[in-house]
Amino acid sequence: MLKTGPHQEKPLSLSICAACKHSECYHDQDGCFVGPSGKTPDEYPSPDSRKVSKEMGAECWCPGFVSDALQAIDPILQSGNREAMKRGVLDALDRGDHKNAVRLRGHLILRNFVDERDAHWLDETNRRITELPEEVEMFPDSRQHLVQRIAKGAMTASVFWRDLESRFRALKPPQSDGLSAEWISTTWNDSGEQWYLRGSNDKRLHACFNWTAERAALELGHTGAQSAVFFWLDLLKRDSPNFLIDSHGVTNLPDGGVRHNKGGTIHRVCEASADYCFKLENEAVASLGDRQHRRADIVGATKVRSGRPPRLASGFVEFAGKLWLEAKGQSVPSRSSPKLLSKVKTKGLATIASILDNQGHIPPAKYLEGRYADELRSFNSRNSNSKSGAIKTWSQLVALADKDHVRGMRRLLSRCAEKSKLVGLELSGK
Repeated sequence: MLKTGPHQEKPLSLSICAACKHSECYHDQDGCFVGPSGKTPDEYPSPDSRKVSKEMGAECWCPGFVSDALQAIDPILQSGNREAMKRGVLDALDRGDHKNAVRLRGHLILRNFVDERDAHWLDETNRRITELPEEVEMFPDSRQHLVQRIAKGAMTASVFWRDLESRFRALKPPQSDGLSAEWISTTWNDSGEQWYLRGSNDKRLHACFNWTAERAALELGHTGAQSAVFFWLDLLKRDSPNFLIDSHGVTNLPDGGVRHNKGGTIHRVCEASADYCFKLENEAVASLGDRQHRRADIVGATKVRSGRPPRLASGFVEFAGKLWLEAKGQSVPSRSSPKLLSKVKTKGLATIASILDNQGHIPPAKYLEGRYADELRSFNSRNSNSKSGAIKTWSQLVALADKDHVRGMRRLLSRCAEKSKLVGLELSGK
């Protein structure tokens, strides 16, 4: 028999808690009582002392034994410490649980449980998350339940944006303008990046802004990593009054043409981000009102339709569509503009290919449509052992100059430009 408190005994159980990873025998009705050194105290004078011990880290944070990994998620999110959340992320990745890996990673960032020491860990975690297929949630066959889930989702969204607003405002130094985000219509570097932050040498400030901006983009449906920050800045560029165009230029191209360049700045980008979160909170509240008005229609519907999930991630569609439009010299497609499939010169296509490769959107066969993807897979199968080898990058595809492969790339990019809501910059997957 094992003594579990001042007056309690229970049979020894070595089953492992899915939340804190301690044996069941170290849990009682007030949770896990293992101390930081792995030892257990002889007695606890009162339940209040247990609560204080947990808050001060004198005993394990775990509020109660759970045996199922999925049941452990909520206790970890609500009470878990830094190590518990990091371990939860890795456990979710190991079992292919995309949804909960993203949730736990987001809470790690929001609760400031990650810092510069975790940069490599976070990069590797982001990479593993992007490699997992996203789950499509299936609602129970109950229209009443569906209405409740929709309403709850809208309420949760408003709380989320309110919290993120406060986090962005906390990043702005009280005695200065803090960070600003500089934009250029071409690129700053060979990676194709159009944004960079300036205004402070504080590495922690830069890191915290990037993490918070990424969390905002994840909530909007982006798949994460550095491009998520650029996506958030694109939204601010479109909507925030803090963004101003402050430079214009012309570049002479080798083929005799010219390219018009523009540059701009999001001043006080932390403030602009906080203001935009307030806007999104308002939209969430308004969305809840609209959904309540539609309640009778939803409940009375004879069938709940489940749409087919998009083949390509919305973040890729936005990114590729934007590259294509800029290569064509268009900010947005219009009804009076030429067909989006019209020619982009080979050099422009090579530039797009290099950017896609650097952002990790490879291999091309994963992204091409229909017969073009089939043809490329067939080509790779035939040439896997040849001198030229298989086509594994967009740059290889353009360099080979096979007209069918290149046509497939052009078609994909033009479709992304048509589908992406750069016309309204909304996510196609939302």
